[in-house]
Amino acid sequence: MIQIGKKDDTGSATEIGEQAKLALDEYFQSFHERNQWVQSEKEQLAQGMECYGFEWEHLSIIEFKKQERAKAAQQVQKRQRQRSRGWER
Repeated sequence: MIQIGKKDDTGSATEIGEQAKLALDEYFQSFHERNQWVQSEKEQLAQGMECYGFEWEHLSIIEFKKQERAKAAQQVQKRQRQRSRGWER
């Protein structure tokens, strides 16, 4: 979600609200164009990497966060096992 201003100072019936509307309209109209550019850059980078034997694995933000949480959970479990072994001695 994207918002400009606050509900108390950027009402839709105000001049500032109209300016915010225009700014958001422009942003969303150019979003598709920017998104295509980003995708093209990713593809070019992937091709360049392939030439040198690298494979690019692109993760979505959600996938990346899941992966990082799993790593953190493994580290916590490892520390817990190490501590429990220390108590057993």
